[in-house]
Amino acid sequence: MSLPTDILNPHQSLLLSSAELLVCHGFESDPVNRVCLLDMAVTKVLHAVGTTTRGGASGPTEYQLMQPIRIAVSEPQGVMYIADFKNDRVLVVSLASLTVLSVLMAGGIRRPYRLCLDDNGLLYVGSWETGQVLIYNTL
Repeated sequence: MSLPTDILNPHQSLLLSSAELLVCHGFESDPVNRVCLLDMAVTKVLHAVGTTTRGGASGPTEYQLMQPIRIAVSEPQGVMYIADFKNDRVLVVSLASLTVLSVLMAGGIRRPYRLCLDDNGLLYVGSWETGQVLIYNTL
């Protein structure tokens, strides 16, 4: 399987129950850093988080990603969590619309690197810089 050519440096992918694929990709030096929802054939990007299109032109947004490195998904809650490594935050994103619902920054997130979501709704965020694991109740 080949990913579309504009997906550079993929870090992680997750297959949803809908058979659509989520891929987070990009490094600081890449022209595009985003999380993409791909169609079932993995041939085109359906939606993306991290870039926007206004009047036909793409540009930075308040939620511009800088090296999205990991994602975690709760399909029952309809949300995705994105570890936005260089921006020191975790974005909470609607799976239905791929819009940002909220941002987790409290608790000293520094270079979030790993995400894990358990069956009790606890989100574990591993911090590259501090070596800590921060725990957030998502319910």
